[in-house]
Amino acid sequence: MPEFVTAREAVACIKSGDFIGVNAFLTLINPAQLLEALAGRYLETGEPVGSRTISKYSDLNLSSATIRNEMSDLEELGYILQPHTSSGRIPSDKGYRFYVDHLIADKDREVTEIKDLMIEKTEKREKMLK
Repeated sequence: MPEFVTAREAVACIKSGDFIGVNAFLTLINPAQLLEALAGRYLETGEPVGSRTISKYSDLNLSSATIRNEMSDLEELGYILQPHTSSGRIPSDKGYRFYVDHLIADKDREVTEIKDLMIEKTEKREKMLK
């Protein structure tokens, strides 16, 4: 795993589901987590989201400077927008699409896990009744 990656490499990692290092302390973050935190907060408040807000209200445990750098990269890649020079960022159409797809994939995994658990419990119950 590389120690440092570019935003473009991060996008490739997002799509593949891999985790990447994002700062000198080798904090591991999936850039999708940053996009998810930003989009979620924006949907809650309706206000552009700054790096300090994400640092303060998410569980990413990253400095606002690191978040700012990552947000700049995501903006360059078209996942988020900065409506005004001094404002926070908002998800772009591309960012929303990724966010929704990510939510759907998470929910699909949860549903599959629940189904598997129910099947397993049903099979155990049937086995006990025999």
